[in-house]
Amino acid sequence: MKSKRILTTFITVLIVAFALSFLAFLGTSIVLKSYNVSLQAQIKQTETDITAVQAEIDTLETQIADLQDRNRVLGMVDGQMKSANTSNIVDLTVTGN
Repeated sequence: MKSKRILTTFITVLIVAFALSFLAFLGTSIVLKSYNVSLQAQIKQTETDITAVQAEIDTLETQIADLQDRNRVLGMVDGQMKSANTSNIVDLTVTGN
């Protein structure tokens, strides 16, 4: 009788431990899946932002190339002065360190 009671108590403890473990598994699974979805949304937004910034950089690089064009400068000088000495126009190129 006493051994049957100990066995029943032991089985009850095992069932409770299993139930708690299962609930912990389900809870962490739900939280981690939710966190993963949140991270995926942040990644997608960041990629969209990167694409937009890259397009802006490309546009600005094109504008810089147009503004640095020697013929553009000479055209502006010719439009303002008829006797432009093109040897006075110097092309300065900035190089990184």
